[in-house]
Amino acid sequence: MILTAPGRTPANDPPAGATAQVRWDGQGGTVHQATLAVPDGAAVGARIQLWLDSTGKVSAAPVTAGASAASAVFLGTLVLLAAAGLVTGAHSAIRTWADHTDDHHWEQDWRLFEPTWSHRA
Repeated sequence: MILTAPGRTPANDPPAGATAQVRWDGQGGTVHQATLAVPDGAAVGARIQLWLDSTGKVSAAPVTAGASAASAVFLGTLVLLAAAGLVTGAHSAIRTWADHTDDHHWEQDWRLFEPTWSHRA
């Protein structure tokens, strides 16, 4: 429940919104009070939704299904691109090595057969 009128301080400009003294009942009937961000235009005595972690401390709201799905799509795309880059890089390295090896063998064979081919032998 909101205990004081919401207000803004210079430290929490528009991104943080308004803050007010808030009271809530914890487990076992304990009463807690803190200054927290509240919705703009909230009135004294109004009830707000408050999220607590497993230790009873105020925390951020859980991640929504949409945000979780967007994060999964982003990370999946990132992993896919990284894997494609790894495969492309490995292919390029192997191809370069194979071309170099082929060139080396061709030069060796040419040194052997060129005198016969050009009739200089």
